[in-house]
Amino acid sequence: MSQRKAVYAARFLRPPSWTKRLLLREKPRDLTGPFENPVRRWVRLREKARQFAELPPPRKVPVPKPARRPFLQAVDGVPRVSPQALQRRLDFLLSENAVKQQMAAPLLPGPQMKPYFTEFQCWSRQLREIRRIYRAQYLQKLAEVTEIERAKEAKLYREERERRQERKQAHLQRIGEDMKRRAILRDRKRIEGKVNEAIEMARRSKLKRQRLFWFRRMETLSKLAVTSENLDEAFASFPDSAKVDGTAASGVLLSRNVSIPYLLRQFGGAKAFPPQKNRRIPGIDNVQREVMQMSYDILGEDEDRYETDVPEEANWRTRAQQLYSNEIFDREAHPTGSED
Repeated sequence: MSQRKAVYAARFLRPPSWTKRLLLREKPRDLTGPFENPVRRWVRLREKARQFAELPPPRKVPVPKPARRPFLQAVDGVPRVSPQALQRRLDFLLSENAVKQQMAAPLLPGPQMKPYFTEFQCWSRQLREIRRIYRAQYLQKLAEVTEIERAKEAKLYREERERRQERKQAHLQRIGEDMKRRAILRDRKRIEGKVNEAIEMARRSKLKRQRLFWFRRMETLSKLAVTSENLDEAFASFPDSAKVDGTAASGVLLSRNVSIPYLLRQFGGAKAFPPQKNRRIPGIDNVQREVMQMSYDILGEDEDRYETDVPEEANWRTRAQQLYSNEIFDREAHPTGSED
């Protein structure tokens, strides 16, 4: 209902009087239930629905998706020195040749020109070079392991993505199959509805035709039925020259072979002949056979369409020559014989 109807219905909600408050205070459920005012009940329920609709929906706290862990990055600043060269230099610095290098270091001119200081400077350079070699080897090994782990991570990510894509495609395929099934079911129901409608229409048309044919047959049989009105016409006496064949002048079949199933079938009560052979009465008066025999009689319409023009004065020889010889197609041949 609209808001205007609600306002109009709210006019019936007056504040209860002092007596009504007493009644409600004593037995408040007496005026609420199946016999209460329907308008007040409707307004009360609408007010409850309005208050319920005014309640805000529960707040949906947005929960962020877990951040995907970043891919492992490649190591920067990896020395491009070959590992074989680094290993050869490390082997030299860790061998006795390094001590010989310290001993063979030249003394430089200056205030600190002492053998100990010269050996210390050479040793310090060798240590720095060893640390650089170790750092370079570590970075190279770290870069190698990092590349292996990056390849594994990329492979896992690719497999996971393919797996998710396959799962998504399978889900979409199920949805598509369900949609196609529903569409096929909908089309099938629509087609079956149309087919059933056509079948029902054909059945109704068949029933209508059967009823029309039955009424027409009853109308035809009513003309052949023997009543008090057409009694004289139905059982008219046959002429002396006519042959009694079991049929009256009015068309009524005078047969003694009376069969109730045949009568029911004739009047529309039965659709077929009685199935039991002992219930059937053999038809002695075969009307169909008589009609077929009568159809073989030579009638007027069975004669030739055009008669042969035969002169009256011609005798039988001339007529035979005209009818059975080929001279009738010869213009030069002329019948001349008039012998008896």
